[in-house]
Amino acid sequence: MKLSTTARIVAGTALGIGLVALAPPTDAHASTVSAASQAGASSAATLGQMCWQGRPVSIRGARMEYYECRRDIRGTQQTSIAIRVKDTRRDGKCAVARGAIGYTWNKRSVRTRVRVVSCTAGHWSAWRRSGWWNGNQGYEYVYLRR
Repeated sequence: MKLSTTARIVAGTALGIGLVALAPPTDAHASTVSAASQAGASSAATLGQMCWQGRPVSIRGARMEYYECRRDIRGTQQTSIAIRVKDTRRDGKCAVARGAIGYTWNKRSVRTRVRVVSCTAGHWSAWRRSGWWNGNQGYEYVYLRR
């Protein structure tokens, strides 16, 4: 099943993001192959995919942008994250962003699935994609390191 690369209007998260258009600059999820073809399952097993852009997260010295997608395959919820980070200061520290995926009712299931680092002030890192992982929630973090 080929994924559309056109912008879609989709529902926002429970955090109240509202409706947003999914059209990342590098189309981070456009090359994602559907799990139906990866797992050899029929395309009828995939009931739908919902994607949205999260609010940019800024801390002193760093800024993070991310997209999150969710789908349901045969009753199993899966989540995928695309993330990038920008170092906003020339202070010798690197901006780090990481995305974790897991279930909201089982905190032990949450694992880091994607990590991005930018040490050049004023420049965005490349988009990194986590791939599809079992879980109903994505958690995105940004911090600085030496």
